[in-house]
Amino acid sequence: MKSMRYVVCLLLCFRVAALTPQRDGQPKAPQFAVISVRPTVSVGSCGYSTDGIRCESITLEKLVEWAFALRSRREIEGIPVWGYSSLYSIDAKVDPGDVAKLQSMKMVDRASMIKQILYERFNLRTHWITKKIPEYALEVGKARMRMQIASADDLNRHQVFEGGARIGAGGIYIAPDGTAVGQAVTLASIVDVLSLYSDRKITDRTGLSGLYDFRVRFPRPPSSTMEAGVTQPAGSGGASGDVLNGGSYRPTLFTAVADLGLRLKSVRVEEQILAIDQVGPPSEN
Repeated sequence: MKSMRYVVCLLLCFRVAALTPQRDGQPKAPQFAVISVRPTVSVGSCGYSTDGIRCESITLEKLVEWAFALRSRREIEGIPVWGYSSLYSIDAKVDPGDVAKLQSMKMVDRASMIKQILYERFNLRTHWITKKIPEYALEVGKARMRMQIASADDLNRHQVFEGGARIGAGGIYIAPDGTAVGQAVTLASIVDVLSLYSDRKITDRTGLSGLYDFRVRFPRPPSSTMEAGVTQPAGSGGASGDVLNGGSYRPTLFTAVADLGLRLKSVRVEEQILAIDQVGPPSEN
């Protein structure tokens, strides 16, 4: 469960960072005074700590996505093969005198601080290029909408699942078999979860607003290192199947989207791509 929460946490962090531009004149972020980077083979959680960041395991690719507020690996060029698979535990801390300032910073600014780890320990050098890349546009489908508009009661109630997992308004539970339950969630949150199963960026073009409940079957978690978990709020589809069937039914991203009453349309969009000029395994502590 920890690994799914880790992936979703990172994805939501990227989303908030991408939607919050850096403004000129903001106070300069503090620097990490201590940075520990060690190879690891275990899979664990990753996120912000009181005095910095702490990752039990993370790849170079995910670290770059986090630092530069990117949504997927398609927005990066030049990551070496080991950057997708080698895991590292990271513990980075600011000086005690900077803790209060750190805790008052916006998420986008805290994420940007991770660049220091990449520059100093991985010797990262980059530049930006513009390219047309394939993406998916999420649109309203032709079939009946399967999502339900959330009721007033959904804003206050909690659902409890096997193993004690709980969700309230804005939460999405994903079971080990891929069954996902959403309660009073926005389309933005649905896009975030769909993106876990897609190698392309997904952009919401439904025009739908408000909060929705849903129950749908996704493929099994997209990585062997991911397990069931809970996501919580942060501040052209294929044929539809029976979302509750077991047996031989094999859901895909497209069947799941169709079962929501939506569809994915393939488009090509001009995007800013982060090009890697230089990067290497981390230097010793």
